[in-house]
Amino acid sequence: KMTHLDFSNNEDLTGAIPESWGQMRALRGLFLSSNELSGDIPPHIGNMTDLRDLRLSGNMLEGTLPASLGNCRHLKNLYLENNEFTGELDVLRALLFLEGVFLEDNNFEGNFGTFVEYFDDIVILDASNNKLRGTLSEEFFKKDKLKVLDLSGNRLEGALPAFPENGALEYLALQDNIFSNDVPASVSNLRAL
Repeated sequence: KMTHLDFSNNEDLTGAIPESWGQMRALRGLFLSSNELSGDIPPHIGNMTDLRDLRLSGNMLEGTLPASLGNCRHLKNLYLENNEFTGELDVLRALLFLEGVFLEDNNFEGNFGTFVEYFDDIVILDASNNKLRGTLSEEFFKKDKLKVLDLSGNRLEGALPAFPENGALEYLALQDNIFSNDVPASVSNLRAL
């Protein structure tokens, strides 16, 4: 059975992701980045329950993330950046083992605060240049595996949190939001910056 399929970096590869690909249930890696693919992510992607790595960045994909993506419970890496996706990210709550999440340069919406209790294994989260709103909780900075957090270019607001002691986070980008109040002195608690 095929476990990996890679059609990345084919500038003339066009069209939609075929629904029939949902029959490839043993697939662990699907790599379709840097093409000219269009349309949405077909719901049948949820049939790929062994999927660990899904890379769709740099296409012209659009629409919302299908609820069936939540069936891909073993997913560790999700690359969706540089597309035209819209809607909320609630389906990601079902993906408990995500380590690398790349959502930048889309039109995702929703309240970022709803993810505080999820993403326990997250190492890299880049959700820059979307339309995420809400506040930034200090609880998110207690995730001991998180090394990169880029939430720049969104609509996050309110006061920045009191940052807890954290020796893992190496990169933090929060520019181009609508935060208020002073920069907290507790930023120095993020010792790896």
